Formats: sequence, C-alpha cells, structure tokens
Amino acid sequence: MKRFVEGTDRQQSTLFPECLEDWICEDNPVRVIDVFVDELDLADLRFNGVDPEVTGRPSFGNDANCPAWEPDGEDFLSPALIEALCMSRALASTEYFTWLERFLPRLAAREPESLFLPAKVSDRTDPKFVHLDGVNLSRAWCWKSLGNLLAINDPRRAIALQSADSHLATSLTYIADDYAGAHWLAMFAVLALDGRDTPA
Repeated sequence: MKRFVEGTDRQQSTLFPECLEDWICEDNPVRVIDVFVDELDLADLRFNGVDPEVTGRPSFGNDANCPAWEPDGEDFLSPALIEALCMSRALASTEYFTWLERFLPRLAAREPESLFLPAKVSDRTDPKFVHLDGVNLSRAWCWKSLGNLLAINDPRRAIALQSADSHLATSLTYIADDYAGAHWLAMFAVLALDGRDTPA
C-alpha cells in the first residue's frame, strides 16, 4: 500500500493556488452564496464596520480596555491577541503603540489575566476541547510577535515573551497526540516558532 495519494504533482512550487478563484469553477454552487451576500444591505441589517471610517482607520481602531473574555467553547485562536497583531500591521508604529496602550492598558500588570494563563485541555481526542491547544499556540505566536515589536527596555516586552514561552510549552508537545488536533495544530505551532519578527 502506498503511503501517499497520487494524482497531484507533489513537487508543486506553492502550497495553495494564487487566489481562491483558481479553486472555484464558474458553475460551482457556492457562487450563489457570493451573489446573495453581495446583494445584502449589511448596514441596514445593522452590521458594524460595513462602511470604512472617514479617516480610513480599521474598524478596530477605537477598541479600548479589552476584557479578553476568552477562551470560550468555540475559540481556536485568541480573538484579543489576533486583533492586536492585525492592528500592528494596519497602523504605523507610533499610532500602533498608542492604540495598544488603549487596548491593553494593564499589560505590564499581566492583565487581563485570561490572556496570560494557558488554557488547560482536558481531552485532546475531543475536537472541541483540542481547540484550546490552538488558543495556546496562537497566543504564543501573538505574544512573541507583539513582544518583538516592543523596545528592548520596555518591561512589557519581557512579559509578552515570557507569556509566549509558557503558552508554547503548554501545548507544543501535544500537537501530534490525536487526529482531532494533529491535522491543523502544526500550522499554529509553525507560527509560534517562527523567528521572523525582530526586536524593535
């Protein structure tokens, strides 16, 4: 019995096609959803952030005092820290640090506490519970990235990097325990281990 399914060239140069359009043929039924959503008046349906701010700022631009009510039963990444990481890429650095001070004003005091405590996974064979390993690995990635954005003499930097290490240590050794997590957690682990972000 062969180990790999044959058919697609395994020597492909990219992991994915250049865009989703390459995957979806013109008569694919999923395009009905696309047309349907395009016809909705999302503002009339009271969706927030439909129209961009006049300033061109991202819709998270006014967020402050993040309560970080996470993880919940559905999270597989850290909503609060992913927002912080996204904003680091959407704003100029001086604007970003002002925003971060509003968003996580008590970071130096390790608050909100929920962002600093690694989630405990009670059953890694359960497809829902193993999401918590994803939360831990995504937090490790985000804390490491955010820590590396902070100046070396900023006390928040050491706190962020220590939190990255503790979240990574909690879940890294379990990424191949069971198929419930093994088929997707490696991607999160690669992000958490990636050394691409450099100190400010």
